[in-house]
Amino acid sequence: MTIASTSREQIVSSSRVRLGAVSLALSGILFVLYPLLRPFSDEASLQGAQAFASTAWILAHLLGVLGFILIALGLLGLSSALQHTAAQRLASLALVLTWIGVGLILPYYGAEMFGLRALPATVFRDSTHPSGSRPPGRSRMPLGRRESVHSPESAVAALASPDPQVGQAKGG
Repeated sequence: MTIASTSREQIVSSSRVRLGAVSLALSGILFVLYPLLRPFSDEASLQGAQAFASTAWILAHLLGVLGFILIALGLLGLSSALQHTAAQRLASLALVLTWIGVGLILPYYGAEMFGLRALPATVFRDSTHPSGSRPPGRSRMPLGRRESVHSPESAVAALASPDPQVGQAKGG
């Protein structure tokens, strides 16, 4: 190895470490902003449906997505900083597991952002009542489905299959 290539490696490595540190700091800021911007309400009511349909819902979840991406990039910088140390192997394992975890959670956040945003249209179309609650005999639809979206194993199924009972009054 020549002196020039060693110097270039150190420059690339140090800039990667700096970018990693900036990524981790930004991800921390984004994860603080996420719950501050996310609208919280009773998810089994029309207020919950309004929250899902709001721009704040999309923005908050988008910040969460960016936070997870920046964590993965930040750990890449940390892994670079720990090269040629005793912790290199552990840092590499942490990097791989983080990338896998981020890869698995981002589709879930996509479902939260965009899938749940579509559900309130059905709520507002099918269950408008002056009290702000569901009229008697109306399906709980999206809000019951919302609970299943929080279950990772059924998130895709809940958003992919239409519910034939949505908005239909139950006989009785």
